[in-house]
Amino acid sequence: MGKLGYYIIHAWVKLAVALFYKRITVKGLENLKKGQPTIYLANHQNTLLDALVLVVSLPMYVRFLARADMFANPKTAKVLDFFKISPVYRLRDGASQVKKNASIFAQYAKQLQKGENILLFPEGTHTNKWIFRPLKKGYQRLLEACKEQGVNPDVVPIIIHYEDHYKGNSCLLIEIGKPLPQENMHDALVAHFQNNLLRFEENMESHATAQKSVYQHTANQKFETFIEDNKGQLALSENPKPMRPLYKLGYTLTLLFSWPIFAIGVLFWLPIHLLATLVLGKIPKDPQFVPSFVLVAKMIFSTIVILGLAIYCFLIFPSIMEGILLFGFILCCWAFVPFFLQRWNRLLK
Repeated sequence: MGKLGYYIIHAWVKLAVALFYKRITVKGLENLKKGQPTIYLANHQNTLLDALVLVVSLPMYVRFLARADMFANPKTAKVLDFFKISPVYRLRDGASQVKKNASIFAQYAKQLQKGENILLFPEGTHTNKWIFRPLKKGYQRLLEACKEQGVNPDVVPIIIHYEDHYKGNSCLLIEIGKPLPQENMHDALVAHFQNNLLRFEENMESHATAQKSVYQHTANQKFETFIEDNKGQLALSENPKPMRPLYKLGYTLTLLFSWPIFAIGVLFWLPIHLLATLVLGKIPKDPQFVPSFVLVAKMIFSTIVILGLAIYCFLIFPSIMEGILLFGFILCCWAFVPFFLQRWNRLLK
C-alpha cells in the first residue's frame, strides 16, 4: 500500500478520533517549525489513544518508538511497521536485547537528518492517573545518537489532558510547549511537566526531593478537583455562558428540521456503537485498554459497514450516479449523528 495507504488510513483515524471525542483543543501549534526535524516528548496516560490523538493532531508526519514486547507477535509487528513504529528495548527485555537500541537510535537519527519527526513517551509506561512518573533514558540515548551524526533536532514537550480516561464523548486538551534548551534539557523537561501537568500542586519542592509526593495517587484526586475548578481555563468543558436567544432559536430550528437525517444515521451508527461499547468493550481485562479497544473496534466495523453499503448501493442501481448519490446520502446521515448530539447537548445547557 505504501505512502498512499498510510495517508488513507491516517485520514480515517483522524475522522474516528474526531468523532470519538466531544472536543479536541490543541494549543501551542505556533511553537512548531516547519521543515525543522523534531523529537516530541509526551506524557503517557491512555495506552494506544495517546499515540492516535497525537498523530492526527500534529501537522507534521511523525514516526514512533514503542516498547519491544508489542512486536512479539509477527502479524502485529507487520502492522506496527506499516505505521512507521519501531521497537525500543528495555532492561526487562534482557541486556542483550538492549544493545539493539544503538542501531535503532542511529537509524532514527538518520531519519531526523532527512527532516522527519519522532514521537516518544519518555515515561516508558502508561497509567490512567493525572500524574507524572520518572523519565526513562531512551530519549537521551536518541539525542546522543543525533549528536554523533551531527543532527540538531528541536525537542518539544507535549502535555495531554484527558477530561475522562475511559469515556468517549469527553473533552481533550493537547498543549504543545516551546522547544527545550540544549543545556540542562532533562531538568527543563521535568520542570515543564511539573509546571503544566502538575500545575495544581502548591509549594512544589525540587524534583529530587519531591518524587514520592509527585508520583503518588493523591495527585489524581487533586487533578480531578483542579479540572472542576478550572474547566474554562483548560477548555475541557463547554462554554458555561448561556446561549443568546437568536442562537438558541437557530439551534432549535436546525435540530427540528434535521431529525429525519439524524434518525437515518442512527440506524447505521447505533448498532456499531452498542456492539463496540457494550459487547467488545468488556473484552480487555485491563480497563486502561478499553477506550483504545472500543475506538479501534468502531473503526473496523465502520469500515466493514461502509464497504457493504457501497457494494449494495452499486448493485441495486443500474446507474452508477444513482448509486453514488444514495451512498453519499447515507454517509452524510451517518456523519451527521455526532453533530446532532453535540448541538442537542449544547442546547440543553
